[in-house]
Amino acid sequence: PIPSVRALRPDAPQELAALLKEMLAKDPAKRPSSAQEVLWRLRAVAKQLSGRSVPRSSIMIVEDDPDMAQLVASFCAQWAPTATIRVCTTGSQALAEFEKSVPYLLIIDLHLPDMSGIEVMMYLQGAAVAPAAVVALSGSAEQRDLDLLSHLGVNCFITKTEDISEPLEQIVRNVIVS
Repeated sequence: PIPSVRALRPDAPQELAALLKEMLAKDPAKRPSSAQEVLWRLRAVAKQLSGRSVPRSSIMIVEDDPDMAQLVASFCAQWAPTATIRVCTTGSQALAEFEKSVPYLLIIDLHLPDMSGIEVMMYLQGAAVAPAAVVALSGSAEQRDLDLLSHLGVNCFITKTEDISEPLEQIVRNVIVS
């Protein structure tokens, strides 16, 4: 029989115990369908335990170029006028802001002065703290970067060399407004 997590740790959250039981199910059809599903369920448990709710109208922009940060912030303010928008210029500043409150939408540059956007995303995933949607911005990215970003929960990649307004508008309207 599958051991009961709550028998060993009565303080374990019921949702976590249920997930572990499903993961250990003898019948593969009764197990979670993917590691991504497990990750999302673990994040839900972590958010529940932290007691922090994520306001749907919060956006964090992590961009070290002040002109690009201002452009993205002005677009977001135009498409989601009631959203709270925070701008960070470094990865470490963004992580400190995440400690205060998790944004619903994260727009992050991959090339930051102190740590890369990929490193920030890895830290957030390891800490089980994640926004509902993540957009990565960069002047360029290789396919291996894009593959890694998708595993880290990045929903969309936008190249800075293209017109960013149209894809960014769709995301902001879909994630924040609708």
